[in-house]
Amino acid sequence: MRIIAFEGLDNSGKSTQCKILRDSLRNSGFKVVLPSELETVLYPVIRDLFARKVMRPLMNTLLFTASLIEQWDKVDDDIDFVIFDRYIYSVIAYGVMNGLRRDWIEHVIDSLPRADIVIFLEISVAEYHKRARKSKHLESPFSLIQLESVHAKYEELSKEFKFDVISGFLNKEVISCQVLRRVYHLI
Repeated sequence: MRIIAFEGLDNSGKSTQCKILRDSLRNSGFKVVLPSELETVLYPVIRDLFARKVMRPLMNTLLFTASLIEQWDKVDDDIDFVIFDRYIYSVIAYGVMNGLRRDWIEHVIDSLPRADIVIFLEISVAEYHKRARKSKHLESPFSLIQLESVHAKYEELSKEFKFDVISGFLNKEVISCQVLRRVYHLI
């Protein structure tokens, strides 16, 4: 089983690229799952807490990690690829931005397997804001200053964990070709 994680700010194209990659791998005969599409108990709770703006940093880190664990519990053993739209690296980036100690966060996520490849769809906070105004999705509950901190943490993590960085400014077809090239090296 190979684990692929997409990371980046909201509206960077992660969900779109997860679905394109899922479809491409399935068309090639692989068994693929996107845990975000699995029905879970915690995901609706997390969305509701964000919508009501009552999510606190510690709650966010613990609930998001518990949600990842719940998603893993629903993944069958015979799956070839698991594709995450946000994974443990987002837990680190947002947790640190919220003032939590990184060593504590890493202890919390320690039971989760590491990704075989992490694709960081990089867009600026200004681009996020521009896309958020046009998007039907909820705008981030975080301020632009907080998002700058998250973006900087993603950049730091991308160097530390050797993420594959792809510009989120490219059109989705070009991005998906770059993603496929990187993923097919795993096969």
